[in-house]
Amino acid sequence: MIRNARELDAGQLLECDICIAGAGAAGITLARELSASKLHVIMLESGGLDFDGEVQALYQAQLNSDIYNDPETSRLRFFGGSTNHWAGNCGPLDAIDFEARPWLPHSGWPFSRADLDPYYEKAQTYCQLGPFNYDADYWSKQRGHAALPLDPKTTITGIAQPSPPTRFGEVYRSHIGDSQNIQVYLNANLIDITLHPDGHRVESVLAGQLDGKRFQVKARLFVLALGGIENARMLLNCDKVHRGGVGNHHDLVGRYFMDHPVVSAATFFLSDPKIDLGLYREEPPVSALAGSTSAAYGYLKLSDTVLRQHGLNNVRAPILRINRFTASDGVESFHILSSALGQGEVPGGLSVHIGNVVRDFDMVIEGISRRVFDTRLFESANDMNFLFSDVMIEQRPEASNRVSLSLERDRLGLRKAIVDWRLADADKENLWRVIELMAKEFGRAGLGRIRIEGEHGGRTFGEMLSFGDHHMGTTRAHKNPRHGVVDGDLKIHDVANLYVAGSSVFPTGGHVPPTLTIVALAIRMANHFRQITGKR
Repeated sequence: MIRNARELDAGQLLECDICIAGAGAAGITLARELSASKLHVIMLESGGLDFDGEVQALYQAQLNSDIYNDPETSRLRFFGGSTNHWAGNCGPLDAIDFEARPWLPHSGWPFSRADLDPYYEKAQTYCQLGPFNYDADYWSKQRGHAALPLDPKTTITGIAQPSPPTRFGEVYRSHIGDSQNIQVYLNANLIDITLHPDGHRVESVLAGQLDGKRFQVKARLFVLALGGIENARMLLNCDKVHRGGVGNHHDLVGRYFMDHPVVSAATFFLSDPKIDLGLYREEPPVSALAGSTSAAYGYLKLSDTVLRQHGLNNVRAPILRINRFTASDGVESFHILSSALGQGEVPGGLSVHIGNVVRDFDMVIEGISRRVFDTRLFESANDMNFLFSDVMIEQRPEASNRVSLSLERDRLGLRKAIVDWRLADADKENLWRVIELMAKEFGRAGLGRIRIEGEHGGRTFGEMLSFGDHHMGTTRAHKNPRHGVVDGDLKIHDVANLYVAGSSVFPTGGHVPPTLTIVALAIRMANHFRQITGKR
């Protein structure tokens, strides 16, 4: 049943077995998994069934970064959460991502990839994907295109699957709405978590609307599924019993905030423009309207052997065919020179930029002609033996990257978030080392060469940097409470009945968009709840 919480009486008390706060991919999956059980579940969703600007404004945060994306614009706060605008790129984390890697501080999950595989397989269905198979040979046969002939001991072809993309709020609304044991309350913002005076158990939560009406929910178990920033913000705000907030005895809540930076890192120059790249071309799901797909596409990554040998973090390098004009260094340098000289400045690397312009002078003239006269001059500008790669990198977990609280409060009275984010120099160095190794293998295989793009006058990790908007790590999982906010069951250490769902529990993020893993973890959590309650 889906109801509007605005219809509740002020001060009303609701009771259930499990209370889930948040109706995004994690919350909806968890509720749907429990919908056939004997457990009475209440789900609280901050928004309604459609976008509401006043509710969306609750995401407002202070960003201590000039380049990081504002959560008010990168997240969505209504039924279905940010699946209402996600792109649908899916895949499981690699087995190595779950390991404690000696070269990567704070790495290691409290369970293995093998432990999560059964839940990954079911998560495929939730995300309307094809078979739980990410083997390049399998998809090469399915797509009828060969993988690039690279040495699998060094550089391999990874596989991603595209979701239609699944809009969880639309696809699963009827199932949840028709369920007899699930009650969804829209326009129900979580406001406070009331702990027992000893701090080891949640007694109830307070929820309400922007107009000031409040109500309470009592439950045996509580789940925060609010998102990577909001999970931490809520725990930090609830500080009546513990001064630092719930679950924050060791000052870990909000720390180790990670995203997936996307870097314009490399251009590939093919030795033969006829090289088959069909496997690496993204195609839409074959039967998206029917909710099924047999599509998948490749990208490049380093083997686990090389990652271990060189002490490197994971990256993924998708490859997109482009023309000579788009790949031109001279055109890029001309833009940099024009911008700097127009402001009366001399750009760094002046001689390099001049050399690029001279070397690619025909493409510079082509660019001027296109812009000023809307005319194309050189047929060679359309040569297609070039590839471009926006590389998604695994960011190191750094305690200084964090979500904390400001003194400013939102309309619910909660302190707003402060987001501190930066990319460590070690992450930048890791990227260039990975691309260098890929370039060597690309050349050895006779496929061509790779141009490492470098800093681009300081712009590569500035204005040219983009993000997956994958908020991870702020309530990280670890068996030891001194190193994690939640345990292996994703329960907050020392709080007997409070759990956290979503990518905030990720200790490390790999190079993979998090949605499929979020869904798998929610399925795993539902199974855990059925076991500990004895209600199936």
